[in-house]
Amino acid sequence: MTVSDSIGSAAGIPTIWHPELLRQMRTPLVFYGLTTREYEGDITQAGDKVRIVTTTGVTVASYTRGTPITTEDLVLAGQELVIDTQNSFGFAVYDLDMKQVRPSFVEEQSSVATYELRKSRDSAIATAMKAGVATANDLGTFSVGTGAADADAYELLAQLATVLDESDTPAAGGQPSMESDGGPNGGFRFVVVPPFFAEMLVVDPRKSSFGTTENLRTYGERYIGRSAAGLEIFKSNQCPVGSTGAAYRDVLAGWSRATAFAGQLTNFETQRLQKDFADLHLGLDVFGTKAIRADQLATVEVVRA
Repeated sequence: MTVSDSIGSAAGIPTIWHPELLRQMRTPLVFYGLTTREYEGDITQAGDKVRIVTTTGVTVASYTRGTPITTEDLVLAGQELVIDTQNSFGFAVYDLDMKQVRPSFVEEQSSVATYELRKSRDSAIATAMKAGVATANDLGTFSVGTGAADADAYELLAQLATVLDESDTPAAGGQPSMESDGGPNGGFRFVVVPPFFAEMLVVDPRKSSFGTTENLRTYGERYIGRSAAGLEIFKSNQCPVGSTGAAYRDVLAGWSRATAFAGQLTNFETQRLQKDFADLHLGLDVFGTKAIRADQLATVEVVRA
C-alpha cells in the first residue's frame, strides 16, 4: 500500500474530518398523534393482544302504560388489537472512528434510529387507517387542480366532513397535539393531506384572499389548522400511495379516536462487541395499530391535475 492510498488522494495531504455530523433530514410525522392509545396496557413483546370490549346496542321500543317492558341481554363482544409488528436497529461504533468525531456522534445516531422507528409507526398507522375505512366512506379518485375540469381541494374537504357528519362522528372534545408522545386528550376531527393538496388550498381564493402573511405561513407547517368544515388539517409526506398509481395519494379524514395504537420500545441497550474495539447499540420496538371505528374514517384518492 502506498502512502497516498492510506491518507488521501495525494501524498502528504491528510484527510481532515469536520467534528460535526451532517444530520439527516426528517419529514414531519403526524399520524401517531391522530390515534387513541387508551388500550395500550402492558405491552412487552410482539404477539401480545389488547382486547377492546364492545357490546350490542340497546333497542328502543314504544311504551304502553301497564304493559310489561321487554328487556334484552347485552352481549359482550370485542375486537383484538394485535401487537404484530417488531422493528429493530443495530449499529456499531468503533473506538478508532470516535477519534474523528465529537462525543455527540452516538447520541445523534441514536436519535436517527429512534426517528426511523417513529417513522415506521407513522407509516403503519396511515396504512391501517386507509385499510380500515368503511367502503361507503371512500369518495373515489379525483384529479385536483385549478382548471375548470379539475376537482376542487376545498370542496373535497367539505365532502369528507359531510361523510363524517352522516356517520355521527363527534365534532369536538379535544385539541391536536404534535408532541412526540402527544395525541388528543379528547377526540377531534382531522384530515391529513399531501403537500400538493395543501398547495391547492393556498391558491384557493376562498382561503387566501383574506389571509394575512401569518395565516398563509401556516401552510408551510405540518399542522395547518382548522381551515375547512371543522377539520383540523395536517400536511404529511406519509399519506399512503393510492391504488391507482404511484403519483396518487390518499387523503385521510376521521376522528382521532377511530384508530387505536399500542406499542413500546421494549429494548435499548449497548453491548461491547466481541473480538473488536467497538460498541454495539441495539433497539427493539413492538407495536400494533387498527382502525376500530371504520364508519368514522373517510378517504379520497387524489392526484395533481
